[in-house]
Parts: sequence; structure tokens; C-alpha cells
Amino acid sequence: MTLISDSNTWVSWTITCSCKPDSFEQISTLAAKMTEYFQSNEPDTTNFEFSVNSARDEVHVYERYSNSAQALLHMKAFGDLFGSDFMGLLTPVKVVAYGFPTEELSNALSALSPVKMASFQGFCR
Repeated sequence: MTLISDSNTWVSWTITCSCKPDSFEQISTLAAKMTEYFQSNEPDTTNFEFSVNSARDEVHVYERYSNSAQALLHMKAFGDLFGSDFMGLLTPVKVVAYGFPTEELSNALSALSPVKMASFQGFCR
């Protein structure tokens, strides 16, 4: 097995969500608020990105953290500040998790029934 990173502590996931195309403006406004908050308050959140398909009925949220502790802090902040609004607009249908989550983070993610991918080759700059 080739190491992906010297520290092997990073974690990431992609959340695939369904949504109503006519709610895209509301989703976009919420995504901007979330992005601003997490970018300003979470220095160990390395990626936080929203993508939408051309029909605007599917949104992917890609998140990457330098470690599981940051991911857990993010999950708490998300739930406290944005969870209700997010779940009112988007329906998570699939979560794919990557990296090296701790047992605590794996347990926290288990409610989402993630597909867990094991890193075995590559690099991160």
C-alpha cells in the first residue's frame, strides 16, 4: 500500500442530494451562507464545494478536512446553524466517504449509511 499523505489523517466525503429545480435560488443562497461561515471559521476545512447538474435537481456537496476532529466540529456547526434549512431544501440520497476517519467520526457518519472507500494509492499536495 502506498501512502496518500504523510500523516494519513485527512477525511472527505461527497453527499449526493436530490432537490426541486425551482428551489435552486434558495439552495444557492444557503450554500453561500454556509461557504462564508465555514471558510471564515474552520481553517482545517480544506474543501467545501457545491456542484449542481444541468437540470438543477441534483446537488453534490464535496467536503474535505485535515483530520477527523475538524470534521466532527464541522458536523456540529452544520447541525446547529444550517441543518434544518439544508434538510428543508435538499434530500441526501448517497454519501461516499474517503480518507482515514477515526472510529468516533465513523460512528457519527453511520447515520448517513456512507459507502466507505479505502485509500490505497495516490498523492495529495
